[in-house]
Amino acid sequence: MRLDDGAALDFDYLVYAVGSSAARGLPGSEYACSIADLAGADALRGRLPRLSAGARVVVIGGGLTGIETSAEIAYRYPSLVVELVSESVAGWLPEASRASIEGKLVKAGVRLRTGLRVTGVRPDGVVTDAGTLPSDCTVWAGSFGVPDLALRSGLSVAADGRLRTDDTLVSVDHGRIVGVGDAVAPPRLVGDHLRMSCQAAIPMGAHGADTVLALIRGERPEPLSLGMAGQAISLGRRDGFIQAAHRDDTASGFVLSGRVAAVVKEQVCRFTLTSMRFPRAYRWLPGPTVPAPTAVR
Repeated sequence: MRLDDGAALDFDYLVYAVGSSAARGLPGSEYACSIADLAGADALRGRLPRLSAGARVVVIGGGLTGIETSAEIAYRYPSLVVELVSESVAGWLPEASRASIEGKLVKAGVRLRTGLRVTGVRPDGVVTDAGTLPSDCTVWAGSFGVPDLALRSGLSVAADGRLRTDDTLVSVDHGRIVGVGDAVAPPRLVGDHLRMSCQAAIPMGAHGADTVLALIRGERPEPLSLGMAGQAISLGRRDGFIQAAHRDDTASGFVLSGRVAAVVKEQVCRFTLTSMRFPRAYRWLPGPTVPAPTAVR
């Protein structure tokens, strides 16, 4: 393994856990605030209070990040004009769930600009296929991207740059490299339903550790088996929406809404921290399919 200062490190086993960040493919994306890392979030936190009353904050992206960010800003800074621009809001959810979330955003004071495709960002606005929206502060909450480290290392990657692994999370090219988290693409049988999220990344990290230990002992690593539970959406401090899902991440008919959903979402976040303190107690749902064990390498 080679570092940016030219030094090289030997390894017996390597865990590839580089994660994901905001994809910055739009022209002028440097003019938008990113909240994909701590530095970006801190910068936005410092900037918002300095905006004058009536200033326009445009959030790009109708996914979970855009939904939560726009609601949080609207509730925290009611003097600002907050707009969410996207082709759709929570477009992957059932129609009734989408309508409920949109209604909650409007109640929070968010102006929805749906049906628009963003094509660029300028210092004073957001360029869409229907014209330019003025903006005093633009927030990028669009799609995820992964570092190109695996590609530059000559390892096999998926079309989006994620490291390709077998069903135990071992690199398809190197038997001593184990990949975990958002930057990894397991085979479709075990990973086709997994989206970039802490809900998937944390269990993948735990399973990756088990895989490394099995390899060290010369044992057969177990295939990944990971099921999804649903999506918990925060809409400010006192409102939320929970969409339960089948293990393959398709929406089920069960939902929670309102204050109860906000409490559940907060507990989900707290459990994430608790699981780091007590890793041996951490468990997750089995996947929708359970493949046969992989042969020892």
